[in-house]
Amino acid sequence: KRLGMPAPSEPVEDDEETFEVENILEKRIIKGKKIEYLIKWKNYDGPEDNTWEPADTLEGVGDIIKRFEKGLDIGKEKEKAPAEPVEDEEEIFEVENILDKKIMKGKKIEYLIKWKNYDGPDDNTWEPADTLVGAGDIIKSFENNFEIEKEKEKAKLKKANENNDKKQTKIRIVENTGKVNGEVKDDKIEETKKEKSNSKKNKAVPVQEDVYTVEALMEKKGSKYLVKWENYSEDENSWEPKSSIPDIILKYYE
Repeated sequence: KRLGMPAPSEPVEDDEETFEVENILEKRIIKGKKIEYLIKWKNYDGPEDNTWEPADTLEGVGDIIKRFEKGLDIGKEKEKAPAEPVEDEEEIFEVENILDKKIMKGKKIEYLIKWKNYDGPDDNTWEPADTLVGAGDIIKSFENNFEIEKEKEKAKLKKANENNDKKQTKIRIVENTGKVNGEVKDDKIEETKKEKSNSKKNKAVPVQEDVYTVEALMEKKGSKYLVKWENYSEDENSWEPKSSIPDIILKYYE
């Protein structure tokens, strides 16, 4: 007797060989919506032994058919489901150095970051301080140097103001030749003079003037300029108001 197969139309004298369904491999629907299954028979392992059999002839194999159909349904659902997007591996950026600092509205601090292995100036970016995780030591080192530079700048400004107080003079143009910030100017340069009075006499006595020649205008802050005096060290630089500096001098600086 062959399980799942129709009985032969003619009787067979010899004992009937029994065929047992081991598994269902495939399914197809032929004309008239008739379903057939590709059967793997037990103890028959060659691919050529597998046969297509009509579903209505496979008796006693309901569980195998049910299991096969369930597997088909699961496969269809997987095909219908959209593929999960594969997330790109997140690139890790490491802070190599801090180049600058600025304070935004609301006192929010941002740093100009030089990233490790990114050497182009265009690769440097401004980043909020609270997003720089793990860069505490670099920030601390930058802030220490930043404060040192601020103190140096304050000391320099204080020294310049002190020198400016010592030179309570008026500026006049004299015939000469000189340079302002490396630019050749007309043969007129600044000189300043101090006039001293004789406190012992009612009548003013002319005294020798101290002459200061402008060598260069070093810096501008607001309406004042930091003047480098000829034959004087940078420690003697002083801040002079714009109103006291002739236009011909300012022309070359600005």
